[in-house]
Amino acid sequence: MDQVTRAPFSIADFRARAAAQAAITLGEDFGDHRFNPDHPRLQHVKPLRDAAVLIPVVDRAEGAMVLLTKRAEKLRSHSGQVAFPGGTIDPTDPGPEATALRETFEEIGLDRDHIEIIGRMPDYVSG
Repeated sequence: MDQVTRAPFSIADFRARAAAQAAITLGEDFGDHRFNPDHPRLQHVKPLRDAAVLIPVVDRAEGAMVLLTKRAEKLRSHSGQVAFPGGTIDPTDPGPEATALRETFEEIGLDRDHIEIIGRMPDYVSG
């Protein structure tokens, strides 16, 4: 059997996929409830908070990689979870992208000067 060696997925590949995505339709409802509307966890939903995360894709010699964080075990909420860097949108943040950049710097020290935002996913309701 012949084995095909694929080139690593690169930042250029990621940029091309992000550019090819359909535009976000404001008001379209995305979230966990869309996939599992009858799940019991979704019946007792707390009030929603606006938040934003960054999905950092890092270009490495072996290919593009997604950078994740592990939340501290001592936190009140989401302790120990593996997550994208991000958090609650502050009233002083000009928008979700600014929140994601601020939170990324606060959580992992990655400065906005080293980040290029190449796309935005639609808002997603989770709980």
